[in-house]
Amino acid sequence: MIRILILDDEELICKTLDMMIRRIDGIGQVQTDLFYDGEEALDAVRRSAYDIALTDLRMPGIDGLAFMEAVQNLPEPPRLIVVSAYGDFDYVKGAFKSGAYDYLMKPVNFQELQDVLLKCLKNENKLEDNPDDQAIIEDILHFMEENIEKNISLSDVAAYVSMEYSYFSSYFKRKTGKSFSACLQEMKNKHAQKLLTETELGIEELAMRMGYSSGSNFSRAFRRGTGKWPSEYRRSNKPR
Repeated sequence: MIRILILDDEELICKTLDMMIRRIDGIGQVQTDLFYDGEEALDAVRRSAYDIALTDLRMPGIDGLAFMEAVQNLPEPPRLIVVSAYGDFDYVKGAFKSGAYDYLMKPVNFQELQDVLLKCLKNENKLEDNPDDQAIIEDILHFMEENIEKNISLSDVAAYVSMEYSYFSSYFKRKTGKSFSACLQEMKNKHAQKLLTETELGIEELAMRMGYSSGSNFSRAFRRGTGKWPSEYRRSNKPR
């Protein structure tokens, strides 16, 4: 299990970072401990090992730089990632001098946080395979196939698996190697091929059934994906 310490004197920021970390795909099992005081965070790091510590710089009592310098003297210090609203040169220089692995500006961007954490964990060989991902993707693809004639959208599928819209889009592409729209169109074309060869539906009727606004829109999309017009495909593949 990956252990991450979050230190910031603002409770909302700690909880927001915690929530974002739990949304990261591919991080595996993770335990996050939140601290709003540098002394308490330092005591925790001295008592038990953490893989990563996210810390603010300016805090009452022990500030971020003092915390980082103390942590660096431990036998097995965590990787230190600074999360700060201060981006001027002196702050950044001081952070890296104190052992920072990376420096993120507030408000923290989810994609940047994800990239930094995954890169850090990969370098430390801490990443675990998530066995649930394959089952999730299989469920998503099955849902898409079952509803292929209902003109489903990315937001529909994201809601089905209870994922935020933009996160689901990047998750789907990372796991399948294709964008959601490309995969959906490929499924639509395969289903259309089946209907063209197994039914007598006209092009307009078939287009309406597949959720297209017109037969011409369906025909152009089908040709882009298969290299043939629907009528051409039906003639060459219709059982004799």
